Order: sequence, then structure tokens, then C-alpha cells
Amino acid sequence: MAPRIASISIAPLSFPPTPQLALPSPEDTEAQHQHQQQQQQQHQHQVNIEAKQKQRGKMSQQSAPYDMQIKLLMIGDSGVGKTCLLLRYANDSFSPTFITTIGIDFKIKNVDIDGKRIKLQIWDTAGQERFRTITTSYFRGAQGILLVYDVTDRRSFESIRNWVSQIQQHADVHVNKILVGNKCDMLDEKVVSTEEGQKLAKEFGIEFWECSAKNDINVEQAFIGIARDVKDRLVADGGGGPAASKGLSLNKAGQGPTRNKGCC
Repeated sequence: MAPRIASISIAPLSFPPTPQLALPSPEDTEAQHQHQQQQQQQHQHQVNIEAKQKQRGKMSQQSAPYDMQIKLLMIGDSGVGKTCLLLRYANDSFSPTFITTIGIDFKIKNVDIDGKRIKLQIWDTAGQERFRTITTSYFRGAQGILLVYDVTDRRSFESIRNWVSQIQQHADVHVNKILVGNKCDMLDEKVVSTEEGQKLAKEFGIEFWECSAKNDINVEQAFIGIARDVKDRLVADGGGGPAASKGLSLNKAGQGPTRNKGCC
């Protein structure tokens, strides 16, 4: 008897459809290309900026536009005219509008003193009590300080001693100083005499000027005077740190020559 063979039916294998890759549109390709170009341009721009900065740094080191840099600080009560004096000296301008200095501001003035090219960095401080912490933080780096009062305001003159105390606490012991009585053009309202200013300056052994920012009286002379004193001290000390023999001490009266200059 012949064997029986079972028949087996095999179902055909089914495979999932092959996904079709979406090709980028011409618009997407162009946008990606532009983005890459922008990144390359930004990178090249940054490289160029860094190269220029390095070049400028080398040029400034090779040929500095000044022989010496001096930092001056202006202190005094609010409203005595510190900002007006600075604007008159730095910009040869004057504004009768009173605007309180917020915190601190500064101006740059390049001058030639005794054949030396000097870059003056003049800091204008706020006189209000609420800014006193900010103001005193700038004392230590100052090489010259202008003590300013208003000849029509006796309280501002009496505050000079307090400002001197601040200098003793926060500034370098050898810092040069100058006393400035501003608004000397207001003769009818003047309450602090020239003699009183001269006496106080002599007590501290510092130079004294009466000035008028409004009428440009003795403004340049005052700034150049303090800048020259600082320059002479730094040169005598080798162009650097404080020179004990040239510094003016606020603790001892009568040290160094006192040049008293009137307003008119």
C-alpha cells in the first residue's frame, strides 16, 4: 500500500512597506546653506575683531599717545559746582541747570605739562550723603584730589574738614591735594572770604584757588596746578608710586609751599 503524503500550504511572507525618504525641498536646502554661510561670516567677523584688538594693543604698547596717566578726584558737598568746573575744563562749556551727579562720572583730558604728554582722568563724585560709600571707594586710586566748596555757602566750606578726614581714612597718604573755592563771580552773595580760604589751605599745606566755572576764572590754572604737583611727585619717585619726600600730609600744617590765588 503506497504511503500518503500530507500536503502543506505555505502562506506567502508579507513585509512592511519600505518607507520613502523625504528629500529636502530646494527651499530648505537654500535656507540651510544661508545659515551655514552666516555662521561662517560671524566666526570670521569675530576672528577679525580679535585680530584688530591684538594689533591695537601692540600699537598702543609701542607708541603710547601719552607719557603719563594721572587720576584726579573731585570731592565736596552737593551743589558746590564740581561738575560745572569739570565741564568747563574738559569741554569748555557751562550749564546753569543744576543736575545732581548720580554716583560718579569722569572725563578725559590730554594736556602737555613741562614737555610731558599727560592723560588726565578726572573723576567727578556725588556730594550727597547717600552716595558717600561709592565716593570713598574711589579715593585710594586717586593721585590728586580737588577739595571744592562754594564761596556763597558757608556750610560747604565747613564741610572741607570732614572731607579731609575722609581723605585721611581712604586715600593714599601721599596723595596731592588742592583747595578750590568755586562761584567767586557771585560777589554779592559771597560769605566765605578769600582770606578764610587761604588760611584753611595754609593749615593743610596745600594750594588754594578761587574759581568761577561760569566765567571761566582760574579753572584751567587749578587743574593744571594739581596735575603738575602730581607729575612732579611721580617723576621724582621714578614715575610710579608715592614719594614720601614730595607728598603733602594733611596731618601736619605748613608742609610745602602754599600758593594762594585770588579770584579777581
